[in-house]
Amino acid sequence: MNICALLLLLIGLVCAQDHGDHGDHDHAHDHGDHDEGHEGHDHSDENFRITTIDSQPFYSVVSNKESGYVIDLIKELQHVMGEFRYSITESPDGKYGYLENDRWNGLIGQLVNEDADIAIADLTVTPMRGNAVVFSDPFMEFGLAILIKKPSNGEIDIKTFADLVNQAEDGIKYGSIRGGSVDKYIESSDDRTVQEAARWMRLNSDDAYVSSTADGLRKVRQGNYAFIVESPSAEYYAHQEPCDLTEIEFPGGNFGRYALAFPKNSRHVLHFNEAIQSLKDNGHLQHLHHTWFHKTCDSHSHDHHEGNSHDHDHDHDHASGSAENTTQESTDGAASISTSVSLLVSLILITANFI
Repeated sequence: MNICALLLLLIGLVCAQDHGDHGDHDHAHDHGDHDEGHEGHDHSDENFRITTIDSQPFYSVVSNKESGYVIDLIKELQHVMGEFRYSITESPDGKYGYLENDRWNGLIGQLVNEDADIAIADLTVTPMRGNAVVFSDPFMEFGLAILIKKPSNGEIDIKTFADLVNQAEDGIKYGSIRGGSVDKYIESSDDRTVQEAARWMRLNSDDAYVSSTADGLRKVRQGNYAFIVESPSAEYYAHQEPCDLTEIEFPGGNFGRYALAFPKNSRHVLHFNEAIQSLKDNGHLQHLHHTWFHKTCDSHSHDHHEGNSHDHDHDHDHASGSAENTTQESTDGAASISTSVSLLVSLILITANFI
């Protein structure tokens, strides 16, 4: 073999090594992207009867078009579980579900009567409902919050439930939807401050209670009224035009959880739990939440509660992780090129000894 042929052969081997390293790296990325979808059991052949309820921003129908968090959540579940088919109907009586004359109504009643396979809505997990149906792992956890009109000076001296109770002495009234889940929590709480709030609300029922969310929003905009609601509701309405409301979430924990509900005999609960966990892990649930609960107003114009801060921290971590990955890939690529060049130079020097 002449010297030139030997040199060309050696150069070819170095280039092949360098190409092989990059080829393996690209394949790993392609494999990772592919694994994101259709994990676990494939439900492409399933046809689920889904029941829900008209509740912004979870589900609504405008001009015969369905939209909301629930619709997007179903799409995300399809991506993970396979493109299952489904039909969707609303709760016939507009209720979430409670015992009425020893019979379940609302969404829970549809599942108990096997008129639906899944309920997907802002349906709160409760022990009593858990006796009638099976809940999935939660797709959203939340606390209690208040909606209040933005003050002209931009300062609000309410951070805790105790602060809210003390504000009543200064003319700021507070209350909730009569008979709703928040009202029931306040009435049954063992916390002494919350018990004090319950007493005040009973004694001032005309000022405290409202009949609906719309009634509560109207009362808030009239001024000097704090509307106690579940934190997702507060977050949503604080980010809607005319952007004149602000939300304050009380510290101290989880008031409730939203989850999918199934009939007792359902064989699909475990598979949906796996899909929900996957959507939590890949950040899609968080993205979905931000999309539907921060749609209009600039989120920086509102008081950020702990949950919002966590959302922004997560985004920061994700961005930092991406930057670190990019930097690492660049470093690895540079190292590979440097190694290849060094090897090539060595081979040239070795070859030169034959000349």
